[in-house]
Amino acid sequence: ELEARVAFTTFFVCILGDLRTYLTQQTPGTSPVVDKEKFMRFRNSSGDTPGTAMFLLCGNFVRGKIFDSFVEARMLEVQLRRTVPEDAPIFALTTNFHRSNKVDFYVNNVRNSVRQVASDADFPGRHLISWNEGVRRRVTELTSAQAFNGDPVKALSLLTEDCRESSVILIDAVMVLWTRILEGKGMQWKKALLALQMFRNLLLNGPINAISEAIDGFASIRTLRSYTEALRGQNSALIREAASEIYSLIVDLPVLFARRRQFLNTRRLERDPKPSPLRKETRMVRGINQFRNVHIALRPAGASVAPAPPAVDDLLAREAPNTTASAPPPRGFSEDLLAMGDSSTSTPHHFAGGGEQSSANPFDMTTLSQAIPSNNYDALSNSAP
Repeated sequence: ELEARVAFTTFFVCILGDLRTYLTQQTPGTSPVVDKEKFMRFRNSSGDTPGTAMFLLCGNFVRGKIFDSFVEARMLEVQLRRTVPEDAPIFALTTNFHRSNKVDFYVNNVRNSVRQVASDADFPGRHLISWNEGVRRRVTELTSAQAFNGDPVKALSLLTEDCRESSVILIDAVMVLWTRILEGKGMQWKKALLALQMFRNLLLNGPINAISEAIDGFASIRTLRSYTEALRGQNSALIREAASEIYSLIVDLPVLFARRRQFLNTRRLERDPKPSPLRKETRMVRGINQFRNVHIALRPAGASVAPAPPAVDDLLAREAPNTTASAPPPRGFSEDLLAMGDSSTSTPHHFAGGGEQSSANPFDMTTLSQAIPSNNYDALSNSAP
């Protein structure tokens, strides 16, 4: 763990630790600006000549958004003159050590500085190294093909509680579980079976982040449903059964959350066996097997439906319509529908050649063509010039 941190931090400090390699101050008193060409020239002078793999890597890195975000954060630190806290990452502590002591960013100097900072007994993050190593060792022992030395149930319970306390422990535990699943072939089939059983326990009793970790490895779980790598068919069947159960929990999240609530209630009762003051009322629905019995069960004996409220006066104080008034007599079908006069009574029509008729035959075209209402005719004649 420590050597891996030293190696990665040394690599990034050698490339990006020196701000002078990619920041340029054009005029005195102004803020520095990023200079990507200067950075590539510095990498060329350091041995990463064009055509090498490192030169291509740096070229792609400079054209990306990650480099711009990194340089922007470094420029903000320079402008605000921020102090590096004690719990800062090893990269920030190492670069601050070189700038404060005016040490060049050579490979040997950087490697010694990183190792000195990471090995410091007062380094705040140093205790996490032994913590993570202990977590991975416990998961490895629980998923080993050999018998576990101790109580596996208690050890698994303690590990699950630690995973609920910190997501870092969960990530380390899941990483070992995926490794064990890949190793579970042939004579080592038991590693895959134990890893799946631990995964199931984390899904039901662990933190909710375990669900996202399982979804990330959904393809591997689905592949294990057709596992046949064990020497015996019955051992392969055990792995397929465990993988199928985890698969069904992942694809049906409501069922998974319901089972998590059940296990949570079980853990609560183990710590506090007193019954909860909140109890679900089931007396009303007890004994109701069919829908037609719902009204009988919920309606107490002797109860009746409440009477309807009495009619009240109109709130807007509008007069009620007179229902006793007589309706107007029906009009004849021959009356002009567009007449502007009083249409309650029909007016006799006069023919153009003389004579009077109360109504014209609607089926006689000749008669209808000669029928001109007298009132309309008079109105037209009076309006003519």
